[in-house]
Amino acid sequence: MRLIALILLVCFSLSGQQASPRLIIISVDGLMARTLRNAESLGLRLPNLIEFRDRGTVSEGLVGVFPTVTYPTHTTMVTGRYPADHGIVSNTLFDPERKLHGAWYWYSELIKVPTLWEAAKAAGLKTSAVGWPVTVGAPIDFNIPEYRAFRNEDDILLFRSLPTPGLLRAFEKARGAIKVDLGGHNDDLLSDMAAFVIEARKPHLMLVHLVDLDHDQHLHGPESKPALRTLENIDRAIGKLRKAVAQAGLAKDTRWIIVSDHGFFKVEKLFHPEAFLASMGLIGGADAGSWRVAVRNAGGCSAFVLKDPGDEESKALVVRMLGELKRDGGFGIDRIIEKDELQRMHAWPDAFAALSMKEGWAAGSGRTGAWVTVSETTKGTHGYAPGPEALDATFVAFGPGIPARRVARGRMIDVAPAASRLLGLRMSELPGVDLLASPALTNP
Repeated sequence: MRLIALILLVCFSLSGQQASPRLIIISVDGLMARTLRNAESLGLRLPNLIEFRDRGTVSEGLVGVFPTVTYPTHTTMVTGRYPADHGIVSNTLFDPERKLHGAWYWYSELIKVPTLWEAAKAAGLKTSAVGWPVTVGAPIDFNIPEYRAFRNEDDILLFRSLPTPGLLRAFEKARGAIKVDLGGHNDDLLSDMAAFVIEARKPHLMLVHLVDLDHDQHLHGPESKPALRTLENIDRAIGKLRKAVAQAGLAKDTRWIIVSDHGFFKVEKLFHPEAFLASMGLIGGADAGSWRVAVRNAGGCSAFVLKDPGDEESKALVVRMLGELKRDGGFGIDRIIEKDELQRMHAWPDAFAALSMKEGWAAGSGRTGAWVTVSETTKGTHGYAPGPEALDATFVAFGPGIPARRVARGRMIDVAPAASRLLGLRMSELPGVDLLASPALTNP
């Protein structure tokens, strides 16, 4: 089916577009739509992002996929499909017995549908990605994939084996060796890598994932002072990429999409669903192999999976007790989403139910003890069911031929149609719409 779908990728020329279009997609992880919209009132110095916003096409926001976390969302951006359809349903792999050591969905072979980079390659375009999720092993021409954080020299040695052969060594020869201690500024390194690839390899499609804003909003809270200062540094990183494009002589052919994967809620308390299950004997506290119901946490949500799909007794007990906790009001539960609704949301295909927490609450990982605790180190998170404005992501398109206008709130599945159009591609049968073809909103 995947091969058939790839064959259906048809190239077509945009009216008046150059023969070799170029597109840079920069994902600013965790950039709330309202943060960019209110940049001036927040006192932010963002010359590049504000220019893109004011001189390009900007959406009022993007409604995310469920869960509103990084890996499912980034895969939706480049496939135009929902998580249950493209296969990347969370950040981390399902591991109820703790055998995978916290492994994430790093590997592109887990994506079940065609991607934007495959469509571009099929059209003869050169592709590149720096720090983009779910790209280990991807058929990308110049690829530096996202993998685990650098904790020691062994991690760096492993990481050097993952990019396109020779690419990282060429970068280090030109810009200096990668170090374990990045001083809290991963985006400085990522943007240096991306600038190098732009100048040295001149790809037609470049995907860049910048991560520091997300980190600081988890640690200090959404739109906190440290997070906003980090966003200003990200703007400088974007300026670095604009300079690289100009120095490579590509400015007149290059278009840009600035996008984010989710917004943020503040967090004060944690509800621990595994402790809740353990109190009913549905999981073993110390014995990870003893379970009837497993939990998949994703920030502000949790999904519940049966070990035996026919275990109706456990399913009924969990749903009934969760309903009682929601009615109680003291456990932070906003929504209980059962199987039929999950299917309509194209989310958590193996789960019989999921929780989405209220703002101020997140899902904790405690397996025993209190069901509710104070959040000590996490001051902000995401993962909740999409819909609230604070969770809306950002979309801005800028560059030659893209008009300055404001369009209505879109959906994360709308990113791929817009990106494919800017590259002169068509990815077949996508459920989203092209945001760049949306009617402009009139000023109030």
